Amino acid sequence: MKMQKELSVYLKQILQAAQYIRLYTDKMDYGQFSADTKTVQAVVFNLFLIGENATHILKSYPEFAEETKYLNWIGMRGMRNRIAHGYFEMNLSVVWETVLNAIPVMSADILNLLEQLSIDEEHDNSCHHF
Repeated sequence: MKMQKELSVYLKQILQAAQYIRLYTDKMDYGQFSADTKTVQAVVFNLFLIGENATHILKSYPEFAEETKYLNWIGMRGMRNRIAHGYFEMNLSVVWETVLNAIPVMSADILNLLEQLSIDEEHDNSCHHF
């Protein structure tokens, strides 16, 4: 299904950004994170990408967003907006809490959704219509 393929692109981009965040912050504590400007900027950029893709999902796939609201698409969009419009006022402790608590859970949930979309697509492709 075309809709699922487009949706899966947004989900894959969210997952990739989350994986980069986890890679960049692996084995760091808050002090190390907040003192490392490059890592902070890389993490914030990837949070922005997550929010940008969440915004596309909310706009293009509102039913899917409603069915999966446990992922807090609106919160992701809100984080994106805070980054875009108030970057120099970012609260790094909020960013760090997002890295520690939200990103791992969200990554697992997105991966599960991608697997389900893939299974559904395989099933749709295997059905023969005569």
